[in-house]
Amino acid sequence: MNQERVIYKIYEDLIQSACEANLGRELTETELKRLPCIFIDSDKFFGQIYGALIEAGEEAMNDEGWEQWDKNYKDATLEEIIK
Repeated sequence: MNQERVIYKIYEDLIQSACEANLGRELTETELKRLPCIFIDSDKFFGQIYGALIEAGEEAMNDEGWEQWDKNYKDATLEEIIK
């Protein structure tokens, strides 16, 4: 059984809103089913996603400006934060 924790979820609603606002329509069910393949198997998109993960990690390592966030979530688990 996979014991890895989820760090961030991308919900369909976010994708659909972005597509409608920028491409003029929401994705069809068939198009939505293609996304996991595109995210993982496309060198272009995987590279961009991987780069974004590194940038997010770098931002998280910078302690400046996180004081209130850290205080608010000091006793929360990661799972509670991403709900």
